[in-house]
Amino acid sequence: MNTFDALEFDALRILKHVTMVGIGPSIPSIFRDDNIFRDDMIEISSKNYMDWLNSKDKGSVIYIAFASYSEISSQLIEVFGHGLLECGRPFLWVIREGKDGEKMEEKLSCKDELEKQGKIMSWCSQLKVLKHPSIGCFLTHYGWN
Repeated sequence: MNTFDALEFDALRILKHVTMVGIGPSIPSIFRDDNIFRDDMIEISSKNYMDWLNSKDKGSVIYIAFASYSEISSQLIEVFGHGLLECGRPFLWVIREGKDGEKMEEKLSCKDELEKQGKIMSWCSQLKVLKHPSIGCFLTHYGWN
């Protein structure tokens, strides 16, 4: 089970006859020394966003990513967009495609202003981004990985 024992404490108390051991979160093998497998589920070059991150000051970038397979509403995306503009910080924002391949960022009323301040991607390697020194804040959905 990919989890933390502390998160499962109540469940373990309730399920007294089930043996569970927390083993996660799991780290893809690209971050191990043997480097056998790639972590990329989607083929997108990391050069574009990694070069951009390299150009930013240490701890200055807000990284926003909400789940690989869930979809947030266009209204919520709009609220986050205006919030990013108001805070004035550089950001890397992963906005997944909507149903039927719809580009959700195209619906943003402030897309042009946002692109001057930060970078919007449809996917990036979360672990590569999180270990980059320019990342100072991570806004996420609080998933297990």
